[in-house]
Amino acid sequence: MKIIISLLIIVFSHSAIVAQTVQKPKAKSVRALCYNVRNCIGNDSPQINVENVAQVINNINPHFAALQELDSVTNRSGKIYVLGELARKTNMYPTYAPAIAFDSGKYGVGLLSKDKPLGSKIVPLTGAEPRVLLVVEFKKYVVAVTHFPLTPNERKECADIVIDQLKDIEKPLFMAGDFNATPENKTVETLSRHFKMLSNPAQATYPSPVASECIDYIWGMKGGHSFEVSQAVTLSGVEASDHLPFFVDVRITK
Repeated sequence: MKIIISLLIIVFSHSAIVAQTVQKPKAKSVRALCYNVRNCIGNDSPQINVENVAQVINNINPHFAALQELDSVTNRSGKIYVLGELARKTNMYPTYAPAIAFDSGKYGVGLLSKDKPLGSKIVPLTGAEPRVLLVVEFKKYVVAVTHFPLTPNERKECADIVIDQLKDIEKPLFMAGDFNATPENKTVETLSRHFKMLSNPAQATYPSPVASECIDYIWGMKGGHSFEVSQAVTLSGVEASDHLPFFVDVRITK
C-alpha cells in the first residue's frame, strides 16, 4: 500500500509541475523553445521516436522551437527527414541546416516555427566536427540556432563568428542552442557582452531526466530592443532526449 501511495504521489507531483509550468503565454509574448533532441532518441530505447519529441513540443506549444542534433535521411534514422516529420506532427514550418555529411545523409540543427519564414541562411562555424549557425528571418524578429563544439578554443572561435555575423541585424533577434558551456564558462561570458540571457542558467538542462548542469541557453541580442521575460521554464523528468526541453515567454519592446 505504501508503495502504491508513493507512486501516486510521484505521478500527481509530476502532473502538478506540468500544469504549473506549461501555461499559455501572456498576450503579445513570444514563446521560444530550445531542445537538443539527440535525433529523437530517448533514454528508454536506442530507437528513434519522433512521436515522443513531437508530443513534448506540442505540450509546450511554442511560437518557434530551436532544435539540435537532427538527422536528415541517414541510415540510422531509417532514411527519414527527422525535422520534416516533427514539422508534420506539430503543424509547424521546418528550416534545416546540415552541419556535416553523416551515415549516407546529413546531420545538423533546425528550427520549427508557427510562422512561415521570410528567408534563412547557414553560416559555417569552426571545429574538428564542423558546426553551423542557422539564421531564420520572420516578419517581427530573427531566430538563430546553433550547437557549439566541446573544446574551449573551438567554442571561442564560434562565439566570435556568431557575434560578427549577427551584429548588424536590426530586427529583434533570438539565439538558442546547445553551447556546451556552463554559466561560469568564458564562452558564456563572451556572449553575455552582446546578448541578454533570457533562459534561467540556474535551471539545469543536461542530462535528463534529472539534470545536473546547464549548457543550453536562449538569448536576446542587445541593442535597440528590450526583452521582458515573464517566465523561464525547464521541464524536468522528460526522457525523450538526453537533454531537457526549456522555454521562455518574452515580450519584445523597443
